Amino acid sequence: MKGEKTINEIAQLYEVHPNQVSAWKGEMIANASSAFDRGKRISDQAEQSARKESKLYKKIGELSMDVEFLKKSCRKLGIELPAEYDD
Repeated sequence: MKGEKTINEIAQLYEVHPNQVSAWKGEMIANASSAFDRGKRISDQAEQSARKESKLYKKIGELSMDVEFLKKSCRKLGIELPAEYDD
């Protein structure tokens, strides 16, 4: 990138065709900013996962309360519960 070596010197050093070195350089220039954005993306993904996990735990709590309410209501009405639902 600095221009310290020619494309031919780099190609010879790594035993590849000069066209391959030119292609790599083009990809590097086109995608250089994404190399520095990776940390931010990972941080955003972690935050998003934490929010989703929190939302799921909240939903689990709500559903558990619903199940307990329904079991209590069934007992009051004299409806027998299957063994797996009976505490």
